[in-house]
Amino acid sequence: SRIATYIGDNTPAFWVNKDANQTIAGDTAVQLTFEDEVVDSAGAFASSTFTPQSSGYYFIYAQARFNANDDADQWKMELYKNGASVAIGSTVTRTQQTCQVSSLMQFNGSSDNLKFYVYHNLSGTDITVEDQDQYTYAFGFKLIGV
Repeated sequence: SRIATYIGDNTPAFWVNKDANQTIAGDTAVQLTFEDEVVDSAGAFASSTFTPQSSGYYFIYAQARFNANDDADQWKMELYKNGASVAIGSTVTRTQQTCQVSSLMQFNGSSDNLKFYVYHNLSGTDITVEDQDQYTYAFGFKLIGV
């Protein structure tokens, strides 16, 4: 049996949420904006982008809810690392659905960035992610001892 002792804390850490409505065009991935920074321990979250200030492994979670009476066959919440989709949560929607995604991600520090994207497949239809901070938010923190 091995006992590990960890010294440190889980920072940088952030928690952000929606504070304004956002229109999401159909059939294209759109960057989700977060207007309210509840926690930003290292000043690492700005312009709806997380830029880690130190290398390591991070736990990331995000969810978004859209309000629409249109049924979509696919609603996605995506994590984009350095401009590329690396994790996707997906659901079939039947009005006012919430989609979640979580991932363990490795970052090299300030040379990496993380953005949050949403998608629905209703071509030609705009859907709103509303100002509902209890439904649409994201958070992340560095893991210690990894």
